[in-house]
Amino acid sequence: MKKALKELIEKAEVKRVGEFYTFLMIPNGIYDGFWGKNGYDNILLLGQSFPDRKWYKIADKIDAIHFFYPPSLNWEIESKYGVPCCWTNKPISIEYDGFTSSIIACKRREE
Repeated sequence: MKKALKELIEKAEVKRVGEFYTFLMIPNGIYDGFWGKNGYDNILLLGQSFPDRKWYKIADKIDAIHFFYPPSLNWEIESKYGVPCCWTNKPISIEYDGFTSSIIACKRREE
């Protein structure tokens, strides 16, 4: 794991509900949750919040992330972190309960 990524993870506070526009997906050991060992790894999901631009830990032991109706998903790997980064030009709403093995990400709710 790259030093910058390790520092980012250590500094990130937990935030399971909010609007995020950038996500880092980090392998986090073999999944052995509700479904048992299923051939997938845990995902540590970090999200950059909208509008404060801070990084948060959304989840650390999920095996799937489902994006529904995103405006546009863009993928890249920033060299200093060395893991896939997904970002969008409009915030995506996440309400993660902390218990399930998946995250449902939906488009931003209109007020």
